[in-house]
Amino acid sequence: MATTVFFEKTIKDLVDKKNVVDMEFGRSSFYYGENLIYFKIDDKSFIVDEKTGREICEAMAHLGAYLAYDKS
Repeated sequence: MATTVFFEKTIKDLVDKKNVVDMEFGRSSFYYGENLIYFKIDDKSFIVDEKTGREICEAMAHLGAYLAYDKS
């Protein structure tokens, strides 16, 4: 059982620089060897089911496209 980190960073609020959160997410095979998305926000971590993971990925892709983050 393993995890692969895809993002790990302390994030600061744009308006209130004192408002920070440690965020990490990636792939986990902890749950019965399935490849699932995990999140860790500050000291709270959780693994989401495949359906929820797909919904999150789709929503983030749409958001990135809307903001033109996918353009070079």
